[in-house]
Amino acid sequence: GGPALADTDTQAARFLVAVRDLPDPNFAKSVVLIIRHDKDGAMGIIVNRPTRVTPREVMPDIDQLADYGGPVFFGGPLMLDRMMVLFRSDTAPDTGDAIAVTGDVYISASEKALLALPASDFATERMRIFAGHAGWAPGQLDREIAAGGWHVVPAQIDLLFKTPEGPDWQRLLPDARPLSVDAAGSADPGPAV
Repeated sequence: GGPALADTDTQAARFLVAVRDLPDPNFAKSVVLIIRHDKDGAMGIIVNRPTRVTPREVMPDIDQLADYGGPVFFGGPLMLDRMMVLFRSDTAPDTGDAIAVTGDVYISASEKALLALPASDFATERMRIFAGHAGWAPGQLDREIAAGGWHVVPAQIDLLFKTPEGPDWQRLLPDARPLSVDAAGSADPGPAV
């Protein structure tokens, strides 16, 4: 299908990192990879909540998952019975039901897209499987960000695939050391890092 104009937009993938005191238990201490964010709303997957379920348990028909060593991750509170597969691929999948996330990373909810992948892609450093996703109505995520509920940071794609439990929420939080006030009452931001 030739290069799509949207390809340049997908290069700037972002993580939503929950603020320390986010009250919603669905998203407390979560890191969310934004898949789509536009006038129609937003969609993402929580990428740091592994479960005890294996992909083979939820997708028994896919033989390639027999040797896959990773768990199913909790992707979000919506449509928990729907598996979303985040994967790296050297070539764009030609099944048409995979969405480009950034660079060589794609997501699909289609078993057809999964079956089209080479066996070597069925490894935790190239693939993660999620149950469900997170979604926001039009304008809702923008309001939550404006209200201080989320930090928005550039997505570090390698963190998605390199660690067994996904990106470390605490390490992605912006440095939030309080200012110390000296005896004269002037704020000292402390040593520059």
